[in-house]
Amino acid sequence: RCERNPCPLDNRACSQTPNFFSYHYLAVVSNLSAPRVMFRISAQRKLGDMLRFTLLGGGQARRHFTVQRSDHQTGQLMLVSPVQGPVTLEAEVEMSELEKRVQLGRYLTKITMFVSQYEF
Repeated sequence: RCERNPCPLDNRACSQTPNFFSYHYLAVVSNLSAPRVMFRISAQRKLGDMLRFTLLGGGQARRHFTVQRSDHQTGQLMLVSPVQGPVTLEAEVEMSELEKRVQLGRYLTKITMFVSQYEF
C-alpha cells in the first residue's frame, strides 16, 4: 500500500491524485464459477456524503469483472464470467469520496489474479 503526503489546499492537481494505492494478488483455479465476489473494497471512515466505486481499465478487465455496491461503504469486484487458465488478469477499482459532488479523495486498488491451468 502506498499513501501520499497531504496536499496544499490550493493545489488542485495534487488533490485530484489518489490518496493511496493498494496492491492485492489472488491465485485461483481455472474455470471458477461465476458470478462470484473476488474482492471487497470499503472506506475505513466516511468523509463525504457519497462513495462511488468504478472499474477502471479496458477490454480484459471489463470482459471478466464488474464492480457493484454491497452496502453504503463497501464495493465489491465481481467475477462475471469463468476464466480458462493459465492467464493473469488485472483489475483496477477506484473508490471516490464525494461531498455535494466535489471529490474529497480517491483510492485505487489494483488486483492481479493469477488463474491456474488446473480446475483443482
